[in-house]
Amino acid sequence: MPFNLADFPEAFDPPSWSMGRSAWLMHLPLAPILMKLLRPRTFVELGVHAGDSYLAFCHAARMLSLVTQCTAIDTWKGDAHTKSYGPEILERLRAAHDPHFRTFSRLLQSTFDDAAPSFPDGTIDLLHIDGAHAYQAVRHDYETWLPKLSSRGVILFHDTCERTEDYGVWKLWEEISPQRPSANIPHGHGLGILAAGPEQPADFLSFLLDIQSRPGLVRILETMGNRIYLLDNFRVAVECLHQCQVLANHWRKNSGQPILSPTPNIQLALTDPPYFGTSVVRDVHQLAMDALNLVAEVMALREKPPASESP
Repeated sequence: MPFNLADFPEAFDPPSWSMGRSAWLMHLPLAPILMKLLRPRTFVELGVHAGDSYLAFCHAARMLSLVTQCTAIDTWKGDAHTKSYGPEILERLRAAHDPHFRTFSRLLQSTFDDAAPSFPDGTIDLLHIDGAHAYQAVRHDYETWLPKLSSRGVILFHDTCERTEDYGVWKLWEEISPQRPSANIPHGHGLGILAAGPEQPADFLSFLLDIQSRPGLVRILETMGNRIYLLDNFRVAVECLHQCQVLANHWRKNSGQPILSPTPNIQLALTDPPYFGTSVVRDVHQLAMDALNLVAEVMALREKPPASESP
């Protein structure tokens, strides 16, 4: 049967977390779709960084009441594309991950090669490869972890459409995708879906065929991803507005004026993540007005000397 998006209402839920402005935000609606079609017993992600994609799969497993054991593997030190970073990335991810998913998920700080022996061959149903993106690196990850896949194993490759710098996922994808049922979703730098194992659910194979043959379906998925990306940009704007309010209060204090509380719109957006999915369109205009008023106030206050410097 043709794939029917109406059978996957979970794909329309906006995320209740945001770990950073990841390109994977464009693919978040696919996480519950894939989890519902595949119902994997084991999910492994190679290359996690801030964790937007990994949290999406964990959230889908919990929302769908799946018995899925999830493992995120990363050094959390950075690579040639993410650049090096400190422990704060992993600490922030643990704070978002542990309260909700620690009963069936673990964050494994390790290189991919060191972690591989702890997974017996033939045991992974869903593997997401999103580590170093140079051709030799991603081919090495693919060849190292391919034996770990079960007979129903599926591999996801991120950045299959990215050809800048030394990205080489596209090249590996061109080599391996014709060998098995597959589909490549072009938006969000590209996401390749490869049915590596010979035993695949019929509905999943139908989904792959529909991605290839129904451009309208891909456009809908892109629109859904764009919505999430827009909401995340909105979150960033709200955080900037909050910082603007902090700055305004700093100038109020130095000018001897009373400190004001955050405006209700900004305070709600900062403290209630579902707000982004329900009220974003209604309140964008008001938030924009808040921003203009704050900027005008800060500029005016900057022209006044602090109270301590007044003659």
